[in-house]
Amino acid sequence: MTGLFRRRVFLRQAEPKGRYDVVIIGGGVNGLSLAYNLAARHGIRDVAVFEAGYIGAGASGRNTQVVRANYNTPENVPLYKASLGIWRTLSQELDFNIQFSTQGELDLCHTTDSLEVERDKSLLNQAYGVQTEVVTPEEIARINPLVDLTGGGSFPVLTGIRADGDGCTGIMTAAGPIEAGAVISAVAGWTSIVAGMAGLKLPISTHPLQAFVTEPYRHDLDGLVSSMDLYVYISQTARGELLVGAEILPYNTYSTRSTFDFLSEAAKRSIQILPFMARARAMRQWAGLCDMTPDSSPILGETEVPRFFLMAGMGTWGFKGSPIFGRTMAELVATGRTPELLAPFAPDRFERDRMVPDAASAGTH
Repeated sequence: MTGLFRRRVFLRQAEPKGRYDVVIIGGGVNGLSLAYNLAARHGIRDVAVFEAGYIGAGASGRNTQVVRANYNTPENVPLYKASLGIWRTLSQELDFNIQFSTQGELDLCHTTDSLEVERDKSLLNQAYGVQTEVVTPEEIARINPLVDLTGGGSFPVLTGIRADGDGCTGIMTAAGPIEAGAVISAVAGWTSIVAGMAGLKLPISTHPLQAFVTEPYRHDLDGLVSSMDLYVYISQTARGELLVGAEILPYNTYSTRSTFDFLSEAAKRSIQILPFMARARAMRQWAGLCDMTPDSSPILGETEVPRFFLMAGMGTWGFKGSPIFGRTMAELVATGRTPELLAPFAPDRFERDRMVPDAASAGTH
């Protein structure tokens, strides 16, 4: 019991020094995962994390807590499987309860085409040791009887990236210049702007992804239920709130305002597959920004500007992958060696025509 009451040291604001070994831009899950792994696994403790708002203010604090490994390509499946393995033991490693639990996921298919996609996806995942299977409507009714089976910017901190002929040398901030041995951009939603400061043009578009949560409801829903045909997914928190999300909006914007149209449409879709949702009361809604790549896979690695690295293109998968993204990127930054899991996601893969297409896994969550 003593572990529950031990004194913890919380983050504090501090005046920046003039130089750090590593500067990380973005205080979300991926930036913090990288900072932690640099210190814990590579002994690099002279690290500064620059965040324009507060820790988790961006996409990290707006995600809907879905962690999974059932992706659609032989490059992505082992990557997220490794991340899921870290999620399972992270509470023990950090000596802090992150409230991680495994509840399972039901991906519902409403057409024969989507069923074939899921069959292929299941076989691929099984080949890589990710537990997944195709179940019948009868089995769905047993697993979750609630499912209806009948139908169907501004940067007040960062102002620039410093570089010379040899590569990236640091950043410019409102408090003045900061030198760094390495600079990593880990900002979700604003990657194109930060990369542009280093003279890079990325094949990234920024889209809003919305969600809403209901008032607490009796705990009827175990696991996550989603539909790739209706573009909706529903899960229930430990406190009883029902979390509902839908597809990424097709237009580009940096706005995080959620809309009534989303609330109305997402509620209607959720009731189609879980009729009891008609009795739930929406409490609040929000939007987060998703940096989408042409192949719906992340960008992880060193850029053509030496010592300037990207943890970018996080789309709907950044939260899920943050443990392994931080661990493998820390290895790259600390040693200069690219881990095998990272190799397919290099920033120059688009120029080399080596994309990792996985759009079927990335539409909602």
